[in-house]
Amino acid sequence: MTQQWDKESRDALIAYRMKRADETMQEADLMIKESLYHGAINRLYYACYYATVAILLKNGIQAQTHAGVKTMLGIITY
Repeated sequence: MTQQWDKESRDALIAYRMKRADETMQEADLMIKESLYHGAINRLYYACYYATVAILLKNGIQAQTHAGVKTMLGIITY
């Protein structure tokens, strides 16, 4: 079951996910500077995940899991 969001709640969630993506990118940058590459890769994956969730939400698409995000990302056509 998917939850329906009003515009204000959806916009707040999009902003939150983009903020998390930015913070997570900053974490990756710090890890790279300390040669912690495996951790940096993990942080980069999650930064992409958070940004992708925000992009999907912006387009009215909601996914609940990582697999769902991958699947839903494949249905956007331009």
